Amino acid sequence: MTRDRHAYIPQIDSLRAVAVIAVLVYHLSAAWLPGGFAGVDIFFVISGYVVSAALLRHRHLRFKAFLLHFYDKRVLRILPALVACLVCTALAVALFVPASWLSQSNTKTLLLAFAGLSNLSLMFTGDTYFSPRTEFNPATHTWSLGVEEQFYVLFPVIYYVWLRSQGGDARRQRHGSWLLLGFVAASLAYCSVVSHSNGLAAYYSLASRFWELGLGALLLQAHHRGHHLTGRLPQPAVLLLSLALLALALVAADRHAFPMPWALPATLGAMLFIDAVVAPASRDSGLSRALSWAPVVFIGKISYSLYLWHWPVYVLLRWTVGLDEPQWQAVAAGLVVLLAILSYRLLEQPLRQSRLLQHRPPGQLVLGAVAMVLLSAGAVLGILKAQPRLSLSTTSQQREWYAYEWALRTAAPASAGCRTAQQKTTLADGVIIRFDRTDCEGSKRLFVLGDSHSISLTTLLSQLSIDQNYTVHIYTRSGCPFLRLSAAVSERCKPFFQAATTHLLQQLQPGDTVLLPSLRLQRFGDQWAHFSESQIKAATVGDDATRRHLEGAREAADWVRPVSQRGARIVFVAPTPIFKAPPFRCSDWFNQSNPICRPGLQMQREQLQAMREPVLQTMQRLSRLVPGISVWDPFDRLCPDAVCQVHHQGRPLYFDGDHLSGYGNLHLYDDFVAMLGRPPKQAAPPTADHDAGDMADPAASNPGFGDWPV
Repeated sequence: MTRDRHAYIPQIDSLRAVAVIAVLVYHLSAAWLPGGFAGVDIFFVISGYVVSAALLRHRHLRFKAFLLHFYDKRVLRILPALVACLVCTALAVALFVPASWLSQSNTKTLLLAFAGLSNLSLMFTGDTYFSPRTEFNPATHTWSLGVEEQFYVLFPVIYYVWLRSQGGDARRQRHGSWLLLGFVAASLAYCSVVSHSNGLAAYYSLASRFWELGLGALLLQAHHRGHHLTGRLPQPAVLLLSLALLALALVAADRHAFPMPWALPATLGAMLFIDAVVAPASRDSGLSRALSWAPVVFIGKISYSLYLWHWPVYVLLRWTVGLDEPQWQAVAAGLVVLLAILSYRLLEQPLRQSRLLQHRPPGQLVLGAVAMVLLSAGAVLGILKAQPRLSLSTTSQQREWYAYEWALRTAAPASAGCRTAQQKTTLADGVIIRFDRTDCEGSKRLFVLGDSHSISLTTLLSQLSIDQNYTVHIYTRSGCPFLRLSAAVSERCKPFFQAATTHLLQQLQPGDTVLLPSLRLQRFGDQWAHFSESQIKAATVGDDATRRHLEGAREAADWVRPVSQRGARIVFVAPTPIFKAPPFRCSDWFNQSNPICRPGLQMQREQLQAMREPVLQTMQRLSRLVPGISVWDPFDRLCPDAVCQVHHQGRPLYFDGDHLSGYGNLHLYDDFVAMLGRPPKQAAPPTADHDAGDMADPAASNPGFGDWPV
């Protein structure tokens, strides 16, 4: 026997409390509860069980009414609070979050969250649950709601088949039960495979998560027939076992082996917990009664609102004052609880208890919800498009901060007698961006090959196209330096490197210029974190670093010769200053105290010169060995003093720690044009001191290599 299936079971809310507290703690500081992300898996089992119980109440309805009653209840439960949270989040994003690579997927995730598709957005943009961009995306947490909403579309149909089978003979009942079990088994098998081959699909897709929700549904089916997993086992022992499994998952789950196998302790623990507290014998258990303690039950009741609001609050603090210090962690926790209680009291409860809404004809709430979602999503889209006007950040001065093709956007239709347009084509996981001078005869051609540092020259290059009659071709793939010199091309970047080289050689003509800007120094940090001195030294000092430099130098020597033989001029961009903190995150009153900004926005010129010396030495050797090679070195223009600064006369030279801003582009424009007007030095004839063999040891004649201060 089981308890009355319509009776409220407070211990299930206590289990919700355990799950949501685990998630909140993990997201506040992963070190406090390393497996806290498994709280979502507990939620999935609970949802499968509770939703099945809700469907069971309408088992006598015909199919259409059965579905409409279910969807009415679900939209009333989920959408009002979700929509309110997303609209408020979008407004906060517009006010406080600068546009950047780190926030690049925010808009798409926010908008698709209205339709229950944010999990697919994250999956197809390649943002794993543990990647930096997800940590700074205020809608990341809605991925689990997306999985559940997609489950709600499919599951009622499967469950209706099972319900219809319950009035038939034993064979028909078995067939109805096997249908759901088959879906669960297929999902579990798929999850087991993709957990080791496709982490994105394993984590975010309904196909890999259906089994967790399905296990809750199967448990409800068993209880409906009067069966329990634990049979006659003592309920306190079962509860203790379930709590032990839950603790194991929340403390020890390995994110590198998730969902499988580490989702199993969380899901099995949740199933055993529910199985134990539903059994009539649990009423006499002291442990079971303790698990119905009112404060814990209340946390479970507001768990949905806690889950909804915690992540946007955490992320907005992460973007502004930071979330690393105890005082801000306390503020975050307090804000989350306050917003959750307000959401529960003012939205969830009034709407769910409204007699007016409860007695609407079936399907009206669904139609109303669709209208509300469309209007709200439209409002959010408008808010996010208006971000440059709404933003409180200095980055709202977009031409100062962002290296876009401003010249093309604002030039007259026939500036300098020529029309210029931008075109983009894909190339082996990279892209070719072309500023095409289609109606100008005899225009000069510039080919640019590099990583994101080629894109950070877009303002300069578009201005060059307009003013100097250049057709510009930019071959780029982010994270893939082109001829880094301090190392050979990585395996990940080889397809783009080879495809870009082949395409370039097919296009080159005598008199063309090839520009090679890329990050060639080891970063001090990125847009979201600092790197330790030990990490930097490991990448730049020692025998391994020397070997990598040798490989990179040889690769460069092999690459430049066929380009030079086609009569093209090759221009290496010398390493420019790099900084430890990203200016775009540290230039506003609301983010200057963020821990990411503590290393400061200046660097000693002497230190940077020492860092870049080995790369400069290699560039200079190449220019002596191969005709048509020159080096453009804007270092002095960007750092004229003993201390390098990210700002010049109050305007940003840099966007982040190493990418130029729009103003930085224009600051270098005249120097770049002058460099293009100077003929390259001719290669020196080979000598005993510097011939092709000179590239065999990039550290030769450079006693300071690997000995710069950090």
